Amino acid sequence: MSSSSKVLTVRGFLDRTENNDVDGAHQYVTDDFVYEESKPLAFLGEGHEDEAVLDRVGYKAHLEKIYSHITYKVAIDNITENPQAGKVIVHIKYQPTVIASPPMPPYAGEASFIGEYMFVGDKISKVKVMWPQSSVPPV
Repeated sequence: MSSSSKVLTVRGFLDRTENNDVDGAHQYVTDDFVYEESKPLAFLGEGHEDEAVLDRVGYKAHLEKIYSHITYKVAIDNITENPQAGKVIVHIKYQPTVIASPPMPPYAGEASFIGEYMFVGDKISKVKVMWPQSSVPPV
């Protein structure tokens, strides 16, 4: 898989997740896909974990839960590829719109995060999402 096709794969994955196409997003990932997310505590509502490590099935459930409470748009600030490491790094601005009340945290405003997408062959094998403390949206 060429460098540009890995970037296109990440863009396709993000587009599908942003548009609530969970099954479409899963076409871009391996069967043993892992999603890892670390959030600053100030970003979380009561009862929410500061870290999550999910397999493919758990990630699908996670997305379905999110989509029952918010819609969101992502804007890619920067996307770079490290071909030697087999990964793509994306700096993203995230703009949620709340459509239901808790149990999701009370999001408001724009936030930023960094996504690290690792590959096996032409599929995403792991996504690691890092939310810097400074990106916590106002509540």
